[in-house]
Amino acid sequence: MNLETKKSATILVVSAYEQGQQPGTVATAAAIFEGNGHHVISLDLSHEGLSDVDLSDVDVLAISCAMHTGTRLGLEFAAKSKARNPNLLVIGYGLYASLMADRKGSEYAVDLWVGGEFEAALGEVSSNLADGISRDISRIDGMGTTPKFDRAGHIVPNRIGLKPPAYYGGVRRLDGNVPVGAVEATRGCAHTCLHCPIPSVYEGKLRLVSPEIVLEDIENHIGHGARHITFTDPDFFNAVPHSFEILHEMRRRHPEITFNATIKVEHLIEYEHRLPEMRDLGCLFITSAFESLNDDILDRLQKGHTSQDLELALRIGNEIDIPIIPTWLPFTPWTSLEDMQTLLRFVYEHDLVSRTPPIQYAIRLLVPPRSLLEDVLRDENRLLEFDDSKLSFKWENPEVDDLQEDIMKIVVDSHDSHLETSIADIFEQIWISVFKDTEPVPKRQAETDDFVPGLIEAWFC
Repeated sequence: MNLETKKSATILVVSAYEQGQQPGTVATAAAIFEGNGHHVISLDLSHEGLSDVDLSDVDVLAISCAMHTGTRLGLEFAAKSKARNPNLLVIGYGLYASLMADRKGSEYAVDLWVGGEFEAALGEVSSNLADGISRDISRIDGMGTTPKFDRAGHIVPNRIGLKPPAYYGGVRRLDGNVPVGAVEATRGCAHTCLHCPIPSVYEGKLRLVSPEIVLEDIENHIGHGARHITFTDPDFFNAVPHSFEILHEMRRRHPEITFNATIKVEHLIEYEHRLPEMRDLGCLFITSAFESLNDDILDRLQKGHTSQDLELALRIGNEIDIPIIPTWLPFTPWTSLEDMQTLLRFVYEHDLVSRTPPIQYAIRLLVPPRSLLEDVLRDENRLLEFDDSKLSFKWENPEVDDLQEDIMKIVVDSHDSHLETSIADIFEQIWISVFKDTEPVPKRQAETDDFVPGLIEAWFC
């Protein structure tokens, strides 16, 4: 179909993966396109396929590029879709679109990249499509790499075309597993950790989503069955008054609803006095990016905390009865075998085995386009060629590269196995892989200590 002869288009908006949550980026894009009179089909590839979609009737394919894994899988889907319908106009939008727009010489089946704060630019794309303009829209302000902070306006996501929260992983609570709704109270981040893709796009800037929009999105989630809210902000304490305004109003309206958020280690310490308030408002747990126990690596990544701060953060959480769920970045160009051994001992000694999804022990540093680490690694002669299939520059660390592959195999095999393999079992296998015969497997912790609230979907970028 020729868009130049149509006043409205059929648009397929797709997410390939958003951490086991209903994809808000799809719902937002759907609201934008439908607001301009287009027919929108929403698709979450993590839960459904193309069986009911005829690509020959689709004019535009919009791929959510909110995160690394979703972008990689989304680009694979785009290439297959374009092979079936060469006339498709393919748009990649979101955080990673800002990064991928720099790969001008790469062969991706994407006609337009709409980066960062995508609402305003995607709205202009939508309007121009309605005016019959086809592919000559790359000139629109806001395309490519840098978000236009002075023009973007957030809107309430339209989640009607997506599976309800009950189809997703949910959260573990003492009263059982309950459906989860995912919302964001802020975009961007005030911090510039070098390994994170967000500063590459937002450059230390922060955008607040208005409380009215966030609360309406929460209401929609609850209306579709959610009983827990996960705030997907990179750091929920980037804007403390704003965040607590939303929490207090959510609690007033729905005192039975629990929630979780992600908060930096340094903010857990700085705002320790506000954490009991979080608990009283229904906070079930907090995720925090610990990353490493090696202070040199933490300094290289400009994390803003030390290994001693990790002990303090865990103690603060224990004292106020909010579990702190650490995430880790175990494999970097600077990681040693001793670092991995220190990490496993720390996890065991602080009763974190049941809190740590096994995939956390296998995560390897990603260096996407525009990464703030790109020049650092190049100056150290550690940066290798770009891998288009993995959307990351390659790097090597001979001391632990084989170990990372061994741990990843343990994790993947346990996931693919038809047998029930407990987290404790996998931890013991990883311990043996890391320590070999140099240190015996520690005594397994009591089963009664195994329960900890948390999202059922294991975190992955």
